[in-house]
Amino acid sequence: MPFITPTFDEWVEYCFTLGASDFKNCHETEALDRSIRYTEFPIDTLAAYLVRLFSQPEDLVNKYSDDQFAEAVWFLFGEGGGCWQLLYHSKELSVASKHNCLRSLIPCYTQLFDKICCNRGKDPHADRAWTSAAELDGAVYMIWDMSGVDLFAGKAEYRDTVFAVLDAILTQCRTSTCWISALHGLGHLQLDLEHEERVRTIIDKFLKRPKLPDFIREYALAAREGAVQ
Repeated sequence: MPFITPTFDEWVEYCFTLGASDFKNCHETEALDRSIRYTEFPIDTLAAYLVRLFSQPEDLVNKYSDDQFAEAVWFLFGEGGGCWQLLYHSKELSVASKHNCLRSLIPCYTQLFDKICCNRGKDPHADRAWTSAAELDGAVYMIWDMSGVDLFAGKAEYRDTVFAVLDAILTQCRTSTCWISALHGLGHLQLDLEHEERVRTIIDKFLKRPKLPDFIREYALAAREGAVQ
C-alpha cells in the first residue's frame, strides 16, 4: 500500500517529535516505515512545507521545548531528514523554488532562532552557549556545517541568495548564537578564494556594530580568515 503524503501539520509535528529518533533507530521496522512516509514525498511539497514552516515560525516558539527544537534543527538541516540535500540535488524543483527556500531562512533566524536561542533571548550575548552540539544553541551554530544549506553556495546561481541570507542574519538578529551561526558559515565559505572578498566585506560591516562582545569580535575576525571549526 503506497504511503500517503503527510499534511503540513503532521509533517511539522513529526519533525519536532519523532524525526531525529526515527533516524537514529532506522533499523527498526516501525521507525523506518514512519521515516519513509515523512521524508520521501514529492519534492515540490517538501519545498512548500519548508517555506511555510520557516516563513511564519512564530507559533512554534512556545509549542516545543528547547530539546525538541535542537532535535528538529539536526533533523531538518542535517542528514536525518535530508531536506536540503534533496532540494539541492533535485532536478524536478525549479531554481526559483530553491531560492524561495533559501530566502525563508531569514525569518527562520530572525523570528524563531533569535527568540529561542541564548536562554529564550534572556541572555542574548551568552558566551559560548553555542559550542555544545547536544543543545539548541549548538545545533543552530552547526547549521552551515551540515552539508545542507551550505551546498548552495557552491553554485553560482544561488550564491547571491546565500550571501544575502548570511548578511541578513548578522544585520537583523541580536543573539550571539545566530551571529556565531552565520559567521561559522561565512568562515567556511572564506576558504574558497572565489568568496574571500565577499565574506570579508560582510564581516567587516558586522564588526562596525557597536558594543559587540569580545568573544563575538574574536570569532568574527577568525571567520574573516577562514579559521573556524
